[in-house]
Amino acid sequence: MLTGYALVKELEDVGDADEAFERLVAINSAHRATLAYDFARDAAIFDAVEAAWPVAARAPVGEGRPRRRSS
Repeated sequence: MLTGYALVKELEDVGDADEAFERLVAINSAHRATLAYDFARDAAIFDAVEAAWPVAARAPVGEGRPRRRSS
């Protein structure tokens, strides 16, 4: 896959933008097919963060963090 991206760069460098774009679309499609992505999982994480935000926003700044020692 990395050689595919290198080929795209070379095609761009020699001025063949149309071929470079076609190759890039194909390579990106192949790369996406290897990724395990679950939209529902991301949506659930976002919902949990959004629900917790009011509590986190009210927390005192710096509480629970170790203090830095000055040198």
